[in-house]
Amino acid sequence: MTSQQGTDMRTVMGLYWQDRSKKVPGMHAMLTDTNAEAVALEEEPEILSFLPRWKGKRVLELAGGTGRFTGQLAEQASHVTTVDFTEAYMNENRARNKSHTNINFVSSDVLDLSFEAESFDLIFTNWLLIYLTNKEINDLLHRASTWLTDEGHMFFRESCYRPSGNIEIPNNPSMYRTPTEFNHFFRYFKPNGPREKNLKVVFARPLLSYIRLKENRNQVCWLVENQKNVSDESVATFEESTEEIGRHIGHQTEKSSLQTEICFEFGDITAMREFPAAYFNAIIVDVDIGDRDVERISYDNYMNWLKPDGKLLIPRSHTGKLNEPENLDTKKNYMEICDLQETSPSFGTKTNHEGSQDERQWLLITKSS
Repeated sequence: MTSQQGTDMRTVMGLYWQDRSKKVPGMHAMLTDTNAEAVALEEEPEILSFLPRWKGKRVLELAGGTGRFTGQLAEQASHVTTVDFTEAYMNENRARNKSHTNINFVSSDVLDLSFEAESFDLIFTNWLLIYLTNKEINDLLHRASTWLTDEGHMFFRESCYRPSGNIEIPNNPSMYRTPTEFNHFFRYFKPNGPREKNLKVVFARPLLSYIRLKENRNQVCWLVENQKNVSDESVATFEESTEEIGRHIGHQTEKSSLQTEICFEFGDITAMREFPAAYFNAIIVDVDIGDRDVERISYDNYMNWLKPDGKLLIPRSHTGKLNEPENLDTKKNYMEICDLQETSPSFGTKTNHEGSQDERQWLLITKSS
């Protein structure tokens, strides 16, 4: 795409959003759905639950729109800078969140922004990349990498394949890519200078609220970490999963209703992933956790994510000290610990590094009610 074509696309997008802000009001403009209020009620807490802890952090919100998330981010952040290039939406955002004194409202195209290096700990976007060309996405990622601190995070929520809502918007210029295409922007990101850092995908997953309410797996979220050094091995491992993302996260199916209850997520098991408290009935950890990863994985987190009487099934690692029952038993919220031995090929054995089969030993831990 030439520079002139890119300029023309920004003009098209600007005119599109000006027209849309006049014809589609408030919440319906953001979600383009006749059931917008009910969808927002479920999706907003789910989206916020995916973010790393932002209490006391500096947050940059890109394409903040009417401010659905701006105030909620400001309740915990030390400061929020929210940006949108549609003046009508920015005015609505200001009115909605005027009680917050820690918000800076910026009317600007995200491609025209400039900030000092390491100005933010978290960059949050909810539908942005679908409005940018491939070149614009790459340019934005390069600049955003410098705006973030080391180990800062970027959060993206995008519509894959098709629009999210049931309100048809005429002359919609949005670019609905596949999950794999979105992932490639992070996978193949290469720093251009000393201030830029590597990007590592922490996880990619669809919104469960859209699966439940609309049987739509195409609303996909990414959490990306800003890192000075990322091993080629960790990046390649995630890249191998992109085909699974395409098949499981984005693939539309008309199979049984049970399929709609399955939510696939791909990411690094040792990443500091957060889920809401009392979220799961059961957690199965189907890997051995070695000594080098023990400090990054907390069983207190697992217990926090489990509902009362929920079950945690984990392998008894030969090296990981946290897998020993005598250590777990000292925790007051563990009600029951059982040793299990299974020998079925699908569950009870695993292949070790030498290629032979090891018998697996398991711990079944029940959370107290």
